[in-house]
Amino acid sequence: MYRSLGCGVSGQRQPRASDSANGGGGGGGGQPCADPDPSANLLGPMAYSMMGGIIAGTVMTLFFLPALYLAVFEIKPPDRGQ
Repeated sequence: MYRSLGCGVSGQRQPRASDSANGGGGGGGGQPCADPDPSANLLGPMAYSMMGGIIAGTVMTLFFLPALYLAVFEIKPPDRGQ
């Protein structure tokens, strides 16, 4: 009735100790126990790190690097003639 996707999928039997002798896996067919979508465990943390990098790069570009440039090259603001 259910397609074999590995361990822990609803509607499937739980793995037994004798399954390890048959190549492991909980869904039958001798396939190893695996997450049905391994990319789901990678994309969430990767999105957070990308957003953090974009925010940090924006802050550095708009505020920190111009201030560093002014400090290193000792650029003074122009005289207003008062």
